[in-house]
Amino acid sequence: MTSFEENVSDIYEKEITDTDFGFIIDSSGELKTVFFPEDYSGYMPAKIKEVLHLMGVDDPESLASVTLH
Repeated sequence: MTSFEENVSDIYEKEITDTDFGFIIDSSGELKTVFFPEDYSGYMPAKIKEVLHLMGVDDPESLASVTLH
């Protein structure tokens, strides 16, 4: 495993929890995927909605059961 892969693995294991939202953005700045908290109940904080809106997602609640590619 490279040091970059180790750093990513460490971040994932130490920094990302089951209660986090997350975004994967590709090298051109396009939204690639979004992940939701493990026990997502439908409540989405306004700041998450704002980020998704900036990324061109007009209906953020519809993403909870969809994987973007």
